[in-house]
Amino acid sequence: MTNDNVTHWKFPLPTFLRRKSYPSGFIPVKYNNLTSDVATLLQYFGSRLSKSINCTTQEGQWKAYQDCSLIESIIERRVDYFHSGIYSVVDTEGKPVTNAESKQILRLLANPNPLQNRAEFEQTVMVYKEVFGFCPLYKVMPANRTKGLPVAIWAINPMNFTYTLTGKLYLQSTLSGIVKEIRFMNPAGDAIVLNTEEQYSNIWILNGSTPKKDDLFTSQSPLYPCGELVSNFQVAVNVYGTLLKQSILGIISNRTTDKMGHQQLDGTDKSDVNEKLIKRYGLIEERDNFVVTNANLFFQSMLTNIGQLQIPDCLKISVNELCNRLGFQVELLSNKDITFENKRSAEIMQYQNHIIPFSQNYCESLTDFLLGEESTISITKSFAHLPILQKNKKEEADTMNVLVTSYGQLYKDGLITRNQYLSGIGLPEIPEGNLYITQADNTPLAIKYGVGGTQAIQSILLDATLTPEQKKNILIILFNLTPEQAAQMTGR
Repeated sequence: MTNDNVTHWKFPLPTFLRRKSYPSGFIPVKYNNLTSDVATLLQYFGSRLSKSINCTTQEGQWKAYQDCSLIESIIERRVDYFHSGIYSVVDTEGKPVTNAESKQILRLLANPNPLQNRAEFEQTVMVYKEVFGFCPLYKVMPANRTKGLPVAIWAINPMNFTYTLTGKLYLQSTLSGIVKEIRFMNPAGDAIVLNTEEQYSNIWILNGSTPKKDDLFTSQSPLYPCGELVSNFQVAVNVYGTLLKQSILGIISNRTTDKMGHQQLDGTDKSDVNEKLIKRYGLIEERDNFVVTNANLFFQSMLTNIGQLQIPDCLKISVNELCNRLGFQVELLSNKDITFENKRSAEIMQYQNHIIPFSQNYCESLTDFLLGEESTISITKSFAHLPILQKNKKEEADTMNVLVTSYGQLYKDGLITRNQYLSGIGLPEIPEGNLYITQADNTPLAIKYGVGGTQAIQSILLDATLTPEQKKNILIILFNLTPEQAAQMTGR
């Protein structure tokens, strides 16, 4: 095929492709409405280097996770973040519970089943939820009871999980009236069939945030609309790698001239150069790294033209779009150009927007699934211990100082009530606190505080170890006196 064919193109052909002959199997298209070199190469090499991934099916979603390094990296990073939390058992007021039952719950979460510890089990749950949009959980109860804590918990691969409905829905009051059968396969290939209300209680479906259309039981996979993006990313990676490995590396030419000014190698010279450079030395893998020759040769590299194709920019677009679709901060992927503060902010956002909300949903589901909806205790997972989520103590103190000063002055000037002052500095309101300083109770203090209170005030005023300012502050804090009242007593 000659260069005559190139004249039919509607856009420039990459420089390294403008030559007299093309590789075996390379057939250019005569016309294409695309205008970029990247699109051209994707068209040429895409069908050979990567098959399109259909993410609308569970098989395609699983293939995207297994084959696409970007999808795997995003999900594995999420697993790491989720695993950094610490479980605890709390009562209805959020206070830690440390009785025998709570210790048994924490032991179960630490070793959910005979084959997995907490980290391995959480990884399985997260991968299934992120890939398929939901993860069925199955609890194993001992033979002698049907209630209480199970002896094991398993995460079921959604590809092995199916259910059959009765065809009835709105007039039913039990799950068995809606679901006819639940069936799933264990790793050994045996089918487990559940078809009674009691058996259904051993299954819990942990869902994601996107519901499926006309499906009340399972959520939609976040990968569902990403098939084209995943395919484009895979093709761009493969094309870039193939060009680097298989394209023309450069041109070797003779720099010497004869008396007539000719620059050429005769047949013997060509054979000698070919033997030394191609068959023996470093132009292909697993050869010697140095060339020793008497020929005055010049090597013109052709690899620089690959950078003009902007394939790395094409990859960046795919990475950014996939991160947006999957709710993952792109700054958290390996990027040497990102600043520390930007990466720190991105990591905080990942916890706040995704990891912590999912953790709350997960723990609520575990509580209902393992302890029952009537339980007075619940399972929680905290990330407050992580340094990146802890507030800067100095900034916190400086902020409180500014709030106390500003809101305190407003209260002293009679512009806000006592409760507005307390709310402004982050403290709980008090009964009868909706009064301005000018509306304070005029009841004599001796009557208001009684004999004991009056004696306590006197002891503070007579304490020689305290400065007047310290006495004033103590009276304001302990006895809820106004600054004016405290000043009158201390002479300040």
